[in-house]
Amino acid sequence: MDLSPRGGLLLTRYFFWRRKISQLLPGSKVRLFSVLGNVRDLTSVATKNNRLLFVYFLQLCLAYAKMFPKEKLFCIWMFFHPLIFITKADAIEEVLSSTKLIEKSYLYRWLEPILGTGILSSPFYIWKPRRKILNNCFRYEFLKEHLPILNEKSQFLVKCLKEETCKDFTKIVKPISLCALDIISETILGIHIGAQESKKEPEFIHSAK
Repeated sequence: MDLSPRGGLLLTRYFFWRRKISQLLPGSKVRLFSVLGNVRDLTSVATKNNRLLFVYFLQLCLAYAKMFPKEKLFCIWMFFHPLIFITKADAIEEVLSSTKLIEKSYLYRWLEPILGTGILSSPFYIWKPRRKILNNCFRYEFLKEHLPILNEKSQFLVKCLKEETCKDFTKIVKPISLCALDIISETILGIHIGAQESKKEPEFIHSAK
């Protein structure tokens, strides 16, 4: 049985469906039989320069956000797949508080080889019970108990950064990492290691490299 006529009919129906959805959502209106969608806008600019394609994708998103400043969202079509970008806080609140919009997109599967099936990339039935376990760690009363430690380590970080202001350039990755290490070790493990105070690199960081 030849499936090409049926496949062509389904593809045509999908073109019309995408055209209809494109008219409803804020964003660039794709052509009826355009296979690339908004990808053509991206490739037409990126091929003229040597920058990363990802950089131009971010610039494209920022451009659409400026084109529709009063809208709560906009849509970019990557081939046949719509990507919805939310730009207003009240719209984000609606999504985060929804009990239906809880299943993650299939795009998160690309992160599984790197992150595994953790809270970030796992499906709903896995991440929901794990999040319930972690919720107690972010209660206001629990965080308030560790506020003195956060203030102490942050003030020491500010002091270290002030000493760098006389230089033309300085790397802040190391002092911020040491501050984070001090906070984590005292709040979670209850151990004072003094990573920021030590002039030498802590043994923990050296062993982790």
